[in-house]
Amino acid sequence: MININTETPSIVRLDPYWDAYFRWPADYFPFNLPACSVEKHQYDVDHQNEATVTWDISYNLELECGLVSAEKHLLHDMQPRKGRSGEHFRVTHLLSEDQLSGPVGFTFTWAFYIPMPAYMPKHPMGIIQLDPQELKGKNTVITIRDTRPKNQ
Repeated sequence: MININTETPSIVRLDPYWDAYFRWPADYFPFNLPACSVEKHQYDVDHQNEATVTWDISYNLELECGLVSAEKHLLHDMQPRKGRSGEHFRVTHLLSEDQLSGPVGFTFTWAFYIPMPAYMPKHPMGIIQLDPQELKGKNTVITIRDTRPKNQ
């Protein structure tokens, strides 16, 4: 079962991990992290000056994902979620024309899950910056699947 959630409000604060991310190239997708695989797919949408980003993520992955502007502002932040093993959830973010004035970074941070996000220990891994022209008029779906062995 897929839980579909839409979150549109922007956070707009400086990304505290900006200087700690590895800079991965725009063509880095698909790639693997120690506990998961990450893929990018794009689909056309009707709004040519806006974009949507949909995160489709396995439950129970201790991974925080975000969208960051070229000015280092955290636009959206997606926290890890607990749920049934083997299932996944979706979170969709809308990027306005103003937010697409420069490159948009997709960030990946290990976030060791505790139910209080402000106290969650984190380890920033990487950022992939995409040109806004690649995002405009598209729904960019980032699919992240748990690849850890299942307990038998």
